[in-house]
Amino acid sequence: RRRGAPGGIRPRELLRSVIRSEGEAVKLSLPGAPKDPSSQRLQLVITLDVATTQLVLEEAVQCNVLTAAVVDTHSNLEHITYPIYANGAHPAFVHFLLDWIVKVANMPPPSAGVDITK
Repeated sequence: RRRGAPGGIRPRELLRSVIRSEGEAVKLSLPGAPKDPSSQRLQLVITLDVATTQLVLEEAVQCNVLTAAVVDTHSNLEHITYPIYANGAHPAFVHFLLDWIVKVANMPPPSAGVDITK
């Protein structure tokens, strides 16, 4: 007979509880997110590796979605709207870039009356 987890909860029940909680967390809306996400259209695709995401970039262009990508001097820029020339393989740069993108994406719109210069 299996012993239960601390607190008397059996492992299977604990796992089901965690899965249920994760499912509920996905349903939480982010601050500033649209009430009806299905009404929003994808506006930008960002990629860190042009070589492995070429198909994604091609599809984005076909759908009139802007693209940004970390590139080097040998990258094919055909499907890239905003090239970011950098060493995308360096972990510090990847962290900086993703952190910056998240900060910019979460800025309130100018019409919100928030002074971002402070």
